[in-house]
Amino acid sequence: NGLFLGGTGQFRSNFYKETNKVSNDDILKIYPLVALEFNFPLIKVFNEKQEIIKPVAQIVYSSDLNPNSTSPKEDSSTTEFDSTTLFKLNKIPGTDKQETGLRLNAGLEYSSEIIDKYKYGLNIGQVFRNKNTTDFVSASGLNGFESDVLISGYIDLYKDINVSSKQVYSKNFSLKRSDTSLNLKKDRYSLGGNITNLISDPSEGTSSDLKELSFSFFSEFTGNWSGNLNLRRNLVKDETINASAGFNYKNDCIDIQM
Repeated sequence: NGLFLGGTGQFRSNFYKETNKVSNDDILKIYPLVALEFNFPLIKVFNEKQEIIKPVAQIVYSSDLNPNSTSPKEDSSTTEFDSTTLFKLNKIPGTDKQETGLRLNAGLEYSSEIIDKYKYGLNIGQVFRNKNTTDFVSASGLNGFESDVLISGYIDLYKDINVSSKQVYSKNFSLKRSDTSLNLKKDRYSLGGNITNLISDPSEGTSSDLKELSFSFFSEFTGNWSGNLNLRRNLVKDETINASAGFNYKNDCIDIQM
């Protein structure tokens, strides 16, 4: 009847041998994981238009069979909470630490498309856990019994214009992170703009909020000559971070940038 059901099993093991002046330790970490995913895509096709609504539910359980031993912290602990990591079985990057416990990754995806004219989509998702976790940096929005709410969307027009945005909202629905970009691409030139908004997070070394605007422009004048402009500006301090302009000459033999 259209229901997709998928099961996953994983077994990961890491071994560390530490040698120092105080002691010599052998550390064995074992992480079993099982997951079950349900998704039910609902598809409507009318003339040239296609619409898809897909609810997704992913139940994951993983554990640490040797929780009393601590492995060396060698990998990054920063996790970007977006539509690509929402349904990751383990959202902690690297191998020296693993996400543990029972959790539900839930989301709803919607997209609409008319071929060669436009395409747009909207995703919303959240993570629910049976225990209060502090495995992630606070700004990621993944700690606690419930994660923050992730909303992302995009619009593609005539294969030339793309607008995309991602927002992370707290549990009381106040904005914590946002990233919005606009890109225009033609045969002879391209234009891009981006606005980033991040709240401060001492665990990541930031003591103040960040609002940043970036802009880029590229144009091909002839078959050999092209030019570019770039700008980054801090909107909180109302000052330019950097700006640049350049020309490029390129043929089969040489490539000169100015």
